[in-house]
Amino acid sequence: MPVLPESYTDGELKSITQNLLHAIEGARPGEMSQGVSSIPNPLPPQTLVEDGEAFQIMVVGGTTFQSARARFTNGELVIDETRECELPLLETRQTFLSLIETYIEGDISVLALNYSFPIQAFVRDNRLDGTALRSVKHHQLEGLLGQPVGQEIEDYLNPTREYPLSVTCAHDTTSLLLAGRQHTHKEHPVGGVIGTGMNFAFLEDERVINLESGNFSDFPQTETGKRVDAESDTSGEQQFEKEVAGAFLPWHYNIFVKEHSSLDGEPISDAAQLSELAENGDQFFQDIARRLMRRSARLAACQMAALFHFRGREHTTFIMEGSLFWEGWKYRQTITRTLKLLDVPSSAIRFVYVPNSSLLGAGQLVRASHGK
Repeated sequence: MPVLPESYTDGELKSITQNLLHAIEGARPGEMSQGVSSIPNPLPPQTLVEDGEAFQIMVVGGTTFQSARARFTNGELVIDETRECELPLLETRQTFLSLIETYIEGDISVLALNYSFPIQAFVRDNRLDGTALRSVKHHQLEGLLGQPVGQEIEDYLNPTREYPLSVTCAHDTTSLLLAGRQHTHKEHPVGGVIGTGMNFAFLEDERVINLESGNFSDFPQTETGKRVDAESDTSGEQQFEKEVAGAFLPWHYNIFVKEHSSLDGEPISDAAQLSELAENGDQFFQDIARRLMRRSARLAACQMAALFHFRGREHTTFIMEGSLFWEGWKYRQTITRTLKLLDVPSSAIRFVYVPNSSLLGAGQLVRASHGK
């Protein structure tokens, strides 16, 4: 019988979920509990644009950079023009600022930035900003860490601009939850990203609590996970994310195939290829891909179950973003089955998809959100 990547037993998944629950319960603002944070993010305190006034949105994170020209018409967000490109490697502050400079338009006075890297949010001059906390994956952001992202953009660009620029900046989970509020009525939803990266946050008392839950550490790493962690630029950090997220699943596959297969398996570079192998690959490689996809989804379900039990509500809506969650091979089905195992009734969870959530959520950063 061929060797396959290791999997977690049902008992191990239940233990991981309990450890996650204890970590979430133990997290305090500004501190970590087993790698899990509790970072409060305020919602937009003040409206920054008039109805009909053009402003710009940018999304920095994942694998794609997006820029859009937008406006509000009768209170509704309208996206007029969108551009996108592959997100370059953001090694330094200068690389990041040059990217913004390339795409910012000259007649714009307000920029809403959806920033997917960890930040400590705060309010500056009646708009949101955030201090860059740490690098993620291959984006080192040297020189930007410890600095207020929005203010850095303003200070860099405004000396040469005809129209001074005001920047409002928020984490991608804040943007996701703002994009999804219209779908949740008076609920307090959870926002989840399972794509290139992985993270969860929830809305509570007019604040978004960002958990940076991909950094959770109180669980047994897989053998390939230990290798991925050791070979990454962030060794010792984001260990749970490295078992789950799409950026790292190809590493698991390539390491395993290289070490255990006498066949000539081609290396893969993204999670979409892994999902395709799980669907249509040759038997041995298909079995490996399916094992890795199931393992990732079952671990992701542990995070959802821990959040469900932590919040103690009868029903929870998860506003989800990320191609791995929505398009990965049998990913949602695996999560749903695993949630039942983890004592979450099937009727208690609802998954919501918001098209263009990254842009739409960032667009809401220019409008006061309290009381909505």
